[in-house]
Amino acid sequence: MTSVHLQKIDQAFGRAHVLRGLDFQVESGQYLVLLGASGGGKTTTLRIIAGLQKPTRGKVLLDGEDVGALPPRSRDLAMVFQHDTMYPHKTLAGSIQFGLKKSLGRNEKERRVAEAARLTGIEAFLDRYPHHLSGGQLRRAAIAKAVARQSSVRLLDEPLSSLDGQAREQLQADLLRWHRSLGGTTIHVTHDGQEAMRMADVIAVLNGGQIDQCAGPDEIYRDPKTLAVARAIGTPTIQCFEACFRAGKWMIQNEVQTSSDLSIAAAREKIVIAIRPEALRVESTESDPHGRYAVRIAGRLQRCSFSGRDQVISVQCGEQTVTAVQAINPELSAQLSAQPGDEVWVCGQQQDLLIFDAATEERVHS
Repeated sequence: MTSVHLQKIDQAFGRAHVLRGLDFQVESGQYLVLLGASGGGKTTTLRIIAGLQKPTRGKVLLDGEDVGALPPRSRDLAMVFQHDTMYPHKTLAGSIQFGLKKSLGRNEKERRVAEAARLTGIEAFLDRYPHHLSGGQLRRAAIAKAVARQSSVRLLDEPLSSLDGQAREQLQADLLRWHRSLGGTTIHVTHDGQEAMRMADVIAVLNGGQIDQCAGPDEIYRDPKTLAVARAIGTPTIQCFEACFRAGKWMIQNEVQTSSDLSIAAAREKIVIAIRPEALRVESTESDPHGRYAVRIAGRLQRCSFSGRDQVISVQCGEQTVTAVQAINPELSAQLSAQPGDEVWVCGQQQDLLIFDAATEERVHS
């Protein structure tokens, strides 16, 4: 198995700086997901690790060894490109075998192709040509090429893109099974926060060419260090409200919407109060006799829709549309009876609030 360490990687294309001091480490055996917006430098990062692109500055270490001078073929890794394709004039078996080292004997190549096909579920398609296969089958074939190489480091660039829901879920499970059965280290690039949460041992959130946070999925979700990290995870996305300190209270949308015990230092001019949709509650009455909520925002109910056992509630609060996700149960029956156009209150409890400095977008701890 092989650890991967990127040290202070810079990458510029002319005046455009894609990566700025990128620094993170993937331990041997980990499945790391590199999460970030499209065009944010994720694929560039993989290409630098693979040796397909030389960074402007910085080092790539594999098991502690600087591999900057090694060509791609001398690095013990395999890469699955986002738009990886099979050779149109070869069967899948031929395409997979073509990517193996010439030094391997015929029997060994055939054994590796058969094993890779078994692990990726394409055994029945090895004698077919690419134009006879679905998109999901072609993605599996591209992954089989990487499996057959038996590299200790695998680089996967958006491996689940362009797949429908069922094929996507199945391939997610198969990728994890493959990783665990073969050992080694996998780096998986995606812009999909749900995909990252389901698959990663560790998530590295790439923002502005740097890693904002590198941690386990639970920590990324519950304890984000920046607003960008908080927004990268969760569907629907985290709900954010800008607040300013006036007359001794934090105020949202020019009205006092937070309880006076909201213990955030007033030295900042503005903060961002962020709450996960599933932590929000929508109440049909203004009163809060038990003092349960630290944040209460008035709005008009727009619509309610259903997602499995949850109800997704949209509320228009001034110019902002707020989304809350609530489990359907008898205790919420009064709240759920509100009709579109009715006045409601979007509420959040103190322990569910994530507070960020509005200027730096860094987490504020009271």
